Amino acid sequence: FQQIYRQGVKKVGRLVVVYLMEPELRSDPSPSPTAAPPPDLARADALLAGVGLVHAWQGLRARPPLLRRAVLLACALAVLGQAGLLARLHPYGYLAYNQLVGGVPGAAGGWEQDYWASSLREAVLALNALVAREGVPAQGYAVAVCAEPLQAQVWLAPGLRATRDWWGADFYLSPTHMGCEQALQGRVVAQVERAGRVLAVVKDRRALVGEDRRPR
Repeated sequence: FQQIYRQGVKKVGRLVVVYLMEPELRSDPSPSPTAAPPPDLARADALLAGVGLVHAWQGLRARPPLLRRAVLLACALAVLGQAGLLARLHPYGYLAYNQLVGGVPGAAGGWEQDYWASSLREAVLALNALVAREGVPAQGYAVAVCAEPLQAQVWLAPGLRATRDWWGADFYLSPTHMGCEQALQGRVVAQVERAGRVLAVVKDRRALVGEDRRPR
């Protein structure tokens, strides 16, 4: 028990340092499916939450029954509210933020959003549907992606290929994380949205010429 306690104190200490210094925990400018939060910090968060719940419950046991019921009802409503938010965000539940920062809309611009670019799959499917209605020319279409090209290539329909030649790309797929959707011009033909936030865009660049095709 003493060893577990010491490990817990050490992890909580690391978490406190992170909260005070506010470093960037995910600094990779290119969203990657291999990115992950430091496990010690995740375990420290869980430890803090567990300790808080235990102490809160112990304190409630000494309170009048009516107060206990009121607190439990408030907690249940909070859990239901968060569950509803997760349902609205599905399958991008990791984008959820609580009301301390204004929820998902309030977190925009100040907190990380779709840093794994998970919404790209849905954006790719929207692009596939678009070209299926129009038809794909013999030479196919080149698709620029603000992420690892493989994240889009595995879902692209036949005739579409991910490219690193952004200037010559016919379409552009981008999550809105870190403003990457502004890197290339184009007409927005599809968007991935959840909880009032645009997570990813599909831009049609086929009509652009000259300097309008230049990446910003």
